[in-house]
Amino acid sequence: MAEAARPPGEKAQARRADRISAGLDELDRWLADQARAGLASVAKSGYAHWDTMAARLVDAQAAGAAGILRRTSAVTGSPERLLGELARLHLLVGGYRRMADLPDDLAASVRMRVGLPIATETVLAGPALRDRWQVHGVRDEIEDQLTVRRAWLRGASTLRPVLVLSFAVAGQSLPIDLLPGTQIDADICLYPGGQPARALIAKRHGPPARMPAVAGAIGIEANLRAHAAALAEDPWLDYWPMTVDAVCPTRDGGTWHLVDPDGLALPLDPAAGDPWRLLAITGGHPTTVTGEWSAGGLRPLGAWSEGRLVRL
Repeated sequence: MAEAARPPGEKAQARRADRISAGLDELDRWLADQARAGLASVAKSGYAHWDTMAARLVDAQAAGAAGILRRTSAVTGSPERLLGELARLHLLVGGYRRMADLPDDLAASVRMRVGLPIATETVLAGPALRDRWQVHGVRDEIEDQLTVRRAWLRGASTLRPVLVLSFAVAGQSLPIDLLPGTQIDADICLYPGGQPARALIAKRHGPPARMPAVAGAIGIEANLRAHAAALAEDPWLDYWPMTVDAVCPTRDGGTWHLVDPDGLALPLDPAAGDPWRLLAITGGHPTTVTGEWSAGGLRPLGAWSEGRLVRL
């Protein structure tokens, strides 16, 4: 179809696709320059080195890729993690170029990670999934002058993990309707792509209630297997919710871990600080811990104690 004959909506989409393609091509050249310069040189680059390229990606309407690049600038002190993050960006560029050849779910993940928007109305028009959704943890972070709240939910029956995101600019408050340790009987609708799926709460069928038990609690090995399977479906996965059964916080030297009865250990994220509150809650006894797994380790978000989930 000739450009002049296209409807206005299609013209806008085509222009956006061209801008994103050009922005990702520039990113790929930039990544090649970093590889030629060597990781040691890249690690010494200041924040402006990363922010300039990220700003170009935002201008190209590839805000998702810009976010990954900005987060990469925070791991320059670890050559192994830096190389992995640069490789993930290169993989994202390649995925976008070959999106027409990818399976539908993987193509949807590429679109989401690049930053292609999808209207709320479109998501809510999709099929709904009803369950008693347990709130296993909530975490707030500052990203690009926005406060981002990640609420991790898991279906009491389906055991499916989902992510509910909220955003607030400076001076605005975030919603407080999803409290750790509670569950809601609700219909949710899922965004396409990404692991775990991002969800919107479409309809509530009653007020929140205290969860009677933590659904989906499994051992360390099973949690790591679930994460590996999710990573295979979405290689750009940053965070993964874990619900770890029968573990105790233990310190080995200066490093904290969660240790299960089989002796398997899961490292805790040092950025979260020493887990003194978790240690006080557990009293040295095994319990169920909910948390957010990332390249830095597990950040505990909740612990089951005396018949309730205590927020950490």
